[in-house]
Amino acid sequence: MSIEELRPIESLKAAPEMWDEILRHHPEVRYLFLATYMARPHGISERKSNEVLLVESLDILSRPWFPKRESIALSAISSLVGLEPNEKYDMAETKVAWVYIPGSDDCPYRFVPQSFVLLDLEVSPSGENSKRIVLSLSSLEDDWYLLDSGGSYHLIVDKLVEPQDLPKYWGKIINLFATYTNASNLAGMVGIGNGLIDNFNNRRWLRALARDLKEDFGHIDDSDFSKDVFLIDLRHLAISINELVDFLETEEVKKGFCFLRTSNHPKYPSPPLLIAQKSGEKVIIYKSENSSFQDRERQLKLTI
Repeated sequence: MSIEELRPIESLKAAPEMWDEILRHHPEVRYLFLATYMARPHGISERKSNEVLLVESLDILSRPWFPKRESIALSAISSLVGLEPNEKYDMAETKVAWVYIPGSDDCPYRFVPQSFVLLDLEVSPSGENSKRIVLSLSSLEDDWYLLDSGGSYHLIVDKLVEPQDLPKYWGKIINLFATYTNASNLAGMVGIGNGLIDNFNNRRWLRALARDLKEDFGHIDDSDFSKDVFLIDLRHLAISINELVDFLETEEVKKGFCFLRTSNHPKYPSPPLLIAQKSGEKVIIYKSENSSFQDRERQLKLTI
């Protein structure tokens, strides 16, 4: 595995541009689930079903579905995507999405569900934290994208998996972070990771884990410092687990699961920005030539 030092570019790629690139690499993806919603307090991200739109992936490449920068609304994209039924996936493996596609009749759309692996991290952006994250992920065999979200980081693994298999991938990444960063509660974190791997298809266990994660873990900006904080936002993961189990328990899809923001935020002047990615056997670190001093202080400096 080779890691390039900072690659200067004119400006860092924003989340919508990055998703445009990912979707061009996955022409088999037909449908996306997008949410538009008002800003909520940190850790409260459950969305109402009528706030989620199903849009065709070709439209996202050509039409501005994401809110403009000056909009007070936020937008997010779901881990869930839809493929067209084909010779590999017969109609018995499809789900029905009873959601509205803008510009079309309000009617069901049948699709084969697949998922990208998305995770919200829980650590303030800095050069040192970026280094820890990139080095932790360098052994992950799949391609990935790391974005600076303003208050933390977003991780997108460029791999389509069956939705029911997502907990296995979440668990694997938790173990990577816990082991490499020598987490203060290493045994507990690895226990969570291994539990997700071993119980990925046990919905009752997943519900119980989600409840425990919400009760036991906090956020870096919480006033209550009595709760543990891990490199991955485990409260966001708890919400994603419940959304995933809701999806698995119904044939009708009214919303997606595991959403990550793609727009700007009242606290941050831009959408999440791509700062590093793994492509094949190479990890690439990006540096914007137009960065402010504060942004340059966040830049990742690696000595390998």
